[in-house]
Amino acid sequence: MNDRDAPNGNGIQTDISPLLHAVGNHGKDLVCIEVGTNRGISTCDMLYHCQNIKEMHCVDNWEPYDDYIGSPDGSPVYSLTKMDARINEQVARISLEEHPMGEKAVIHHMDSNECAELFPDEHFDFVFVDTYLTDEQIANDFQTWYPKVKVGGLFTGHDWFYPPLQQIVYSYREHVKTESMLTAYSNCFSWIKDKSV
Repeated sequence: MNDRDAPNGNGIQTDISPLLHAVGNHGKDLVCIEVGTNRGISTCDMLYHCQNIKEMHCVDNWEPYDDYIGSPDGSPVYSLTKMDARINEQVARISLEEHPMGEKAVIHHMDSNECAELFPDEHFDFVFVDTYLTDEQIANDFQTWYPKVKVGGLFTGHDWFYPPLQQIVYSYREHVKTESMLTAYSNCFSWIKDKSV
């Protein structure tokens, strides 16, 4: 298989594309999770380009929602209907069933907070959070999912261009007293977890 045969082999940039090199060079037999799977495009991208992944968990509740991230006036910037949510789930499932590395994927159709309870702390080598729809949910996702990252693992997320998210990132990093370097590229951020919390 070559890049043209990949799920995004036409060169389409996925949400997770800026992080692929970091994940691909992060060791062997990685256990990863994408929190907020949507149509599974980023998951497929990771599975194709990061063949060091042993297990790729995907969590989404696939429910209708209003997205307020980036709203200038407090109104939703995007709304997802129940029908569209159902379509997104089916697209994700079919994409992963047909993916050449799809057997590595484990789909969790549930609330991300409930899903976090399924795993012990320091379980994942890589966590990508992209499920938040409000500032409060950003803070909650950090508190919920950061402990699930192994020391030495990557904690990453999307929507870096949203200034309130940047402030939450800085505040949370102070809270956990990390000395690890924060990097941001395109619309993603990441840092290596350097100590238990």
